[in-house]
Amino acid sequence: MNGAQLHQAAIEIARNLPFSQQDHPFGPEYEVFKILEKIFMLTAEVADVKIVNIKCDPYKSQEYQELYSFIIPGYHMNKKHWISITPH
Repeated sequence: MNGAQLHQAAIEIARNLPFSQQDHPFGPEYEVFKILEKIFMLTAEVADVKIVNIKCDPYKSQEYQELYSFIIPGYHMNKKHWISITPH
């Protein structure tokens, strides 16, 4: 899955979640999704690599990072509560 496909899939899933709202509080280049005013996902591009940051249970975060090489600690986010998904 390339970066554009990753962003598109994440956005489509987030849009279909109950009570999900799309926003651009950090500028038009970031797709931010909230539920009840709490951010749970955002898309970004870092050094020409598209990533998706997702809020994650701290206990699952480490497990996911060990299982999947394309999941890393949340870029520019709290590493305990966020993960980043990169293209693979």
